[in-house]
Amino acid sequence: MPKPKVPAAPAALNKPGPLGLADALDLIQQLLQATTSAAADRAALQRAFADHPVLWRLAGDMALQARQRMIEKYAAQPVAQEAIHASLLVISRELGREQAPMLEKLLIDQLLICWINQYDVQTGYTLAYAGEISCMSSEHWEKRLSVAQRRYLRACETLARAQAGPDHAAPGEHRRATGERGRRRARARR
Repeated sequence: MPKPKVPAAPAALNKPGPLGLADALDLIQQLLQATTSAAADRAALQRAFADHPVLWRLAGDMALQARQRMIEKYAAQPVAQEAIHASLLVISRELGREQAPMLEKLLIDQLLICWINQYDVQTGYTLAYAGEISCMSSEHWEKRLSVAQRRYLRACETLARAQAGPDHAAPGEHRRATGERGRRRARARR
């Protein structure tokens, strides 16, 4: 089977200076379906993503892709999918993702994944108990739900600690973050 031909990259790639957004989008569109790429193509993509960081989120953000796959698996109807996307946007905004430092953005992304998983498993658990299920199946759903709840709560707690900062961390967390100085302060408080 012959390899699909990839159109030539935009001429703007040969010019010095930042790559224009339209040229970066053209490049990504041209290479999106390619299964292999030349070193020059990879270098051009790296330049496009460096010049326009928002594009790598659209094309290759792993958290965004994971959420999208989870939503597609959970809801087949476009209305339900868009409703889930809308609720994720609200949660993300309420958690302050846009103004957050990078670490907090990553933690918010993880929390959103855990949120989807938690309620996906909760739905499966509820559906399993609505019908006649075997004891083995009920144990399976109990374990899955417990694991999903623990992950979700851990993501919430981790984000809360990160947003509170080191002054509000639990004593053990504060000592680990500040080293010997933190250990001395902890002893003095006792």
